[in-house]
Amino acid sequence: MHLEYRTTWTGRARDPGERIDGGPGPGEVEPMDEDARGGFEDRMMRLWHGLEQVAQDYGRYVELTDSDPSAFGGGHYVFYRLDDARLDDAERRFAIEEQYADEVSEEEQIPTSWTWRDESLRTHPDGGGYWHEHDSGEVASEDFEQLLDRAGQWAQQARTAARRDDAASAFAPRSPAPIPRGPDRSL
Repeated sequence: MHLEYRTTWTGRARDPGERIDGGPGPGEVEPMDEDARGGFEDRMMRLWHGLEQVAQDYGRYVELTDSDPSAFGGGHYVFYRLDDARLDDAERRFAIEEQYADEVSEEEQIPTSWTWRDESLRTHPDGGGYWHEHDSGEVASEDFEQLLDRAGQWAQQARTAARRDDAASAFAPRSPAPIPRGPDRSL
C-alpha cells in the first residue's frame, strides 16, 4: 500500500509526515485486525510446536529453553548444545527472538517476525565471557517454516559434532599407566 504524506497547507497546521487518510503517522502503529492477529497467533503456535519437535528429535544433543531475553539474554526460544565440554570446548546456542509490530501490553504481543542467532561463548582476555555471533537472520511470520528448517539444521550440526567428538575420544591414544617408584616397585 502506497502512503501519501501531505506537505501542502490545508488551512490547519499538520504535524510533519501526518497521513492524509487519518491513519497513524510516522512512529505510530496501526492496531492489528482480528483476522491478521489470528494468523500470527496460529503461526506462532506452529513454530513453537515445530521447535518442540526439533528438541524431541535431537534430545540427546540439544536442549530447548524458553525465556525472557530482556531479563536473561539469549532469546525467547534458545537451543543449547548438551555436553559442551567436548573437544571444541565452546558452549553453543541457537537463539530465537520474537519481533513485534505493535506496542500493546506484553501479554498481548504477537510476533510478526523472528530473529535468530547462531552463537558460541567466548572469553575476553580479562576472563569475562561474551557470545560471539557466527550467523544470524530474520524470518517473517509467513515464512516460519524457514526458521524451523534452520533450527533443525543447527540441531543436526550439534548431533554431528557430538558424534564426531565421541568417536575421536573413543580412538584417542591412552597414556600408559605410570611406573611405580620406590621399594614397592614390581613388574
